[in-house]
Amino acid sequence: MRSTLPSRVRSRSSAPCLTSSVLSEALLGNLHDGAEEILRILQRSIRPAGSLSMADRDQVLDCLESMRDSARAMPVLTRIKLPSIDWAAWDVLGLAPRGMSRDWREAMGEVLEHLVPATLAELRRHRRSVS
Repeated sequence: MRSTLPSRVRSRSSAPCLTSSVLSEALLGNLHDGAEEILRILQRSIRPAGSLSMADRDQVLDCLESMRDSARAMPVLTRIKLPSIDWAAWDVLGLAPRGMSRDWREAMGEVLEHLVPATLAELRRHRRSVS
């Protein structure tokens, strides 16, 4: 993609940093939005996280997939700046239900009860610190 900035504004040394920063903020926004959507679904559901309706489960899995993909694409420097996010857990998160086994439901329950809220809390803290 060609830059629309005039040549006098562009700088070889700042372009990669700017690009990485913009990418990081977009990916962090995806993580934040996905986590908030999941929490909204869980709050309105009368069922425990492991037994959501099919529609809610599909929506949660879509959000988790987006969050996982964003975490996996996160630049290393951003990961270093946000060590409280469990990047390793996002990297290995498996979302394909294996026959909706009890083990899979329990694993998803852990993700929804711990990983998602902890990630959202860290993202909120980060947003407060940079604003």
